[in-house]
Amino acid sequence: MVLLCDDVAPDGAPIFLGHINHSLFWKNLSPKSELGGKLEDGPLKQAIERDFGSVEAFKTKFNAVTAAIQGSGWGWLVCSDGFLVLPGFDNLKGL
Repeated sequence: MVLLCDDVAPDGAPIFLGHINHSLFWKNLSPKSELGGKLEDGPLKQAIERDFGSVEAFKTKFNAVTAAIQGSGWGWLVCSDGFLVLPGFDNLKGL
């Protein structure tokens, strides 16, 4: 499910969007003992390798995008028009 800012908070309510972002973040974490951080072979890994060259190149780009975000921002991996992109959103904005 993709939520656009105007769909969930037409007035740009950052607290609500911050809750959504944090909920997604915590739900998707897992410890290394449960293979957290390991990207297994499959469609996602293939798309990352196609669009970024390698998983390591993706990590480097993702870290650069997220490090450049000011305030309470988020970096996302998004499929747009069939390609993976890394948009960054500042001040608790969502997709």
